[in-house]
Amino acid sequence: EYHERRKHLTAEEAGEAQEQTADEIIKNTYRTLMTRGMKGCYVYCTDKALADYLKDDSVPEHCWKLALRYGWEVGGRYNDWKDYIRELKELGEGTHNPKILLPDDLQREHQRTTKILNRKREEERRRQQRERAMKDEEEYRNRLKEFLDMRFSGDGLAIHVIASPLEMQEEGEKMHHCVGGYYNHEDSLILSCRNSENQRIETIEVSLKDYKVVQSRGVNNIHTTRHDDIIAVMNRNMDSIRNVDRQRRRRLRRAVTAAL
Repeated sequence: EYHERRKHLTAEEAGEAQEQTADEIIKNTYRTLMTRGMKGCYVYCTDKALADYLKDDSVPEHCWKLALRYGWEVGGRYNDWKDYIRELKELGEGTHNPKILLPDDLQREHQRTTKILNRKREEERRRQQRERAMKDEEEYRNRLKEFLDMRFSGDGLAIHVIASPLEMQEEGEKMHHCVGGYYNHEDSLILSCRNSENQRIETIEVSLKDYKVVQSRGVNNIHTTRHDDIIAVMNRNMDSIRNVDRQRRRRLRRAVTAAL
């Protein structure tokens, strides 16, 4: 039958058919030799890349057996499959179910598990950050208590000092920037600017060393159309911040002296 088919093939097609047949024979031979051993099989590789590939035991044995049983070709998808299996384990999804382990569209399923894991990791990061913030609440309020009721307004803007680490974390989440972890910056004062409808506009950082605005950022760290107005309101009130900070520093020095 093979020779009958070859009569109707061009020389190029016949060569490709021969290569395909040889490839299938070689694969089947190795598959037979490597799966018939009672206790195992030794393989010697002269190709370093192939040797490294075979030494990689990050894919469990039962996964390989299922792939062989169901004729699921790994091919050039090995690294993606390996990462997919690791993500399945982390998510607690079964690696013994061939429908999950051997998807028709590996790329799509890999993207799905990666997306779920990234969401879970972000949720865990925020949970840990909230826990740390709650532990640091007392220290933060004690360190900045003279500032906590401070408010400025002007040009339709309302600016207030962020009063707690949890509020600061919420500010960072709503504004999609990293201010959530700034509550332990000892020489910074963090404020939130809202409009007349109490919508967040920008988050402001003031240096308590030189009493200047270090940065003022809107959503995704972008300057808004009100940026210059916000800076102007802050500059008009910087003397008030400086005077309150002097009182705060005197209180902290007295506390240190009393503790000695």
